[in-house]
Amino acid sequence: MPGAIFTSDLDGDGSLAGNTNGQQGDLLPGTTIGSFGRDFGVGGLTDLISQWNANGVGKLTPAGQALVDAGLFTPTQLVALGAVTPSIAAPPTGQEGLGNMFAFDLKLGWKIKPLHRLERW
Repeated sequence: MPGAIFTSDLDGDGSLAGNTNGQQGDLLPGTTIGSFGRDFGVGGLTDLISQWNANGVGKLTPAGQALVDAGLFTPTQLVALGAVTPSIAAPPTGQEGLGNMFAFDLKLGWKIKPLHRLERW
């Protein structure tokens, strides 16, 4: 996605900013890969998104700030272009968390003993 570095690269490292691997930006600040279901559930996700929408939306990313620092754009111009961090939609009501998954394997085996009369054939 062209220009994703200005909306989704929250830490300024250039990774996961709309690259060709299908990634769509950095993780939400305060989370890590695998946090959902371990560190927080659906309620915690709703709280994180609400907190992000209250405090993180409309801010310049490090790439946007570099443009401002270089004197190429003003913060108002970048906001008008939409080159700021976007809001995140809240999870739909009634969502379920990741349930426990249990896997059981069963192996049945037996030896086949041919009848003595069939061994001669």
